Amino acid sequence: MAKKTDVKSYLYVIGMALVVIGCFLPLLSTRFGDSTSAFKIITKGSGSGVVRVGAILAMLGAAAGVALTFVRGKMYKLIALVVSILGGLYVFMNYLNQSGAVKGIAKLAAKASGATPGIGIILITIGWILALLGFFFSREK
Repeated sequence: MAKKTDVKSYLYVIGMALVVIGCFLPLLSTRFGDSTSAFKIITKGSGSGVVRVGAILAMLGAAAGVALTFVRGKMYKLIALVVSILGGLYVFMNYLNQSGAVKGIAKLAAKASGATPGIGIILITIGWILALLGFFFSREK
C-alpha cells in the first residue's frame, strides 16, 4: 500500500522554490519597463555591497531550503528559511536606515516612474508565507 502524503508537507518546498524563482524575476515594475532582479544585483553588481549581501542571503537560503527537503531534520529547514527571510529584511532595513534625503529622492523617483511591486517581490513574499506555513504545519519531526 502506498504511503499517504500530506499536502502541507509540500508547502515548504513550493514556497522556497517560489523564492528562488522570484529572485530571477524583476523586483519592481515601472512605466518605463521592468527593473533589475536579485540575480542581476548579485552577478552584475548593480547594487551596493549591502544590497548584494542581502540578495545573496535571500537567494542561497531559499536554494538551500529546496535542497534540504531531501534531508530529514526540521531544524535545517528552519535555518534555511530564517537565512532567506533575514537576507530580505537586511536589504529592507538598510534602505530604512538611509538618510532622509536619500529616501526622499527614492520616493520621488518611484512616484515619477510609477514604480509598483514587480512579480519578483510578489513571488518572494508568497514563497516565504507558504514556506512558513509548510514548516509549522508539517508533521515531520
